Amino acid sequence: MRTITMGVMASLLAVGTAEAAIEISAARIEAGEIVVIGRVTRPNEKVTFDDRFEVVSGKDRRFTWRAAYHPGDCTVTVKSEPDTRDIVVANCGQAGPKGDKGDRGEAGAPGAAGAPGVAGAAGPQGPAGPTGQQGPVGPKGDRGEAAPAAAPIRVVTKSCQGQAPCQASCEADEVLLTAVPNPGERTLVAATWAGETVPAEARLVCARTK
Repeated sequence: MRTITMGVMASLLAVGTAEAAIEISAARIEAGEIVVIGRVTRPNEKVTFDDRFEVVSGKDRRFTWRAAYHPGDCTVTVKSEPDTRDIVVANCGQAGPKGDKGDRGEAGAPGAAGAPGVAGAAGPQGPAGPTGQQGPVGPKGDRGEAAPAAAPIRVVTKSCQGQAPCQASCEADEVLLTAVPNPGERTLVAATWAGETVPAEARLVCARTK
């Protein structure tokens, strides 16, 4: 393929119709961008380039187009209805033929092992799973010994709406048996929920120790 090398040019090649309708004063590759400056017949008129880019002319009918774009054949088609003009871009070289595929390079040495990453934060509590199917009835067990009298048990309910953290506790003479949902922090007599684990309502099961 023939290579075209353009220096700084004052003249531009124009191929098409209506030369005076689309006037081009500059078309060049500059600082890694294509720059086209010109003027059309009407203000506020859409001007397109290779049917891919567009600008709108100003009140003085002038336009400037800049883009990170390199036309393969160093020409650009400029349109401003109903006119079309093909221009040659200065400082532009045509792409050469595709080269042969190079040999496969040698494998590089293994990289050093990276440092262990920081442990991630605990995720939010997942939703409750579906209720399982009822299992078969088991065999009848042996009669057990009589149990001692159970300690009085009571349920404590607390609303946690708008509270963060939210804490619910048993009385001083009670111990905490169960907290629903699972708290982030728990002691013998109290449970605390914080952050995303704060429920709308917390429930404790407390038992007297005396």
